[in-house]
Amino acid sequence: IVHAGGNLHADCIVNSSVYCDGEIQVHSGRGIIIGGKIRASRKVSAKVIGSKMESQTAIYLGGLPSAEYEINHLRMEVEEYDNEMEKLERQPDSPNKIQRMSKLRFDQSVGRMKLAQIEKDWEAAKKKLENQGGPRLECEIAYPGMLLTIGEVSCRLDHETSMCHARLVGDEILFL
Repeated sequence: IVHAGGNLHADCIVNSSVYCDGEIQVHSGRGIIIGGKIRASRKVSAKVIGSKMESQTAIYLGGLPSAEYEINHLRMEVEEYDNEMEKLERQPDSPNKIQRMSKLRFDQSVGRMKLAQIEKDWEAAKKKLENQGGPRLECEIAYPGMLLTIGEVSCRLDHETSMCHARLVGDEILFL
């Protein structure tokens, strides 16, 4: 599992989960992406995507995958703090309870501040991305079994495609 707040460059990506808030470029070395789930906000570029064996390779473009993952993780963390606080409040008073509640309140406060800041940064980054044009996929060869999702639109590649350039046009993914 890889999280990148910016661009990511690799020799190959095999059966991995990748969250990238920029571009993913896989051209050096073998330059292949095989299997797994690849999420990038702007662009995925590689020599080869998928394999002749039609391994399930999912490419998701758009949004801010790494930031969205972090926001969801922080929301779950804050919710756990809230649940733990409720449980503690039902317990009888004790020095241990007071100490745990103090620490929990601090953690809860820090978690909420982090979440608020990340959500604010996320909104600003989303607006910036909207002005940079739509996300796209570029590769020399794309094999069947690749699932491409751009925004809310998905399509599964059912044949080998050379010099693949894909982007969202209207409500349809076009392979140019």
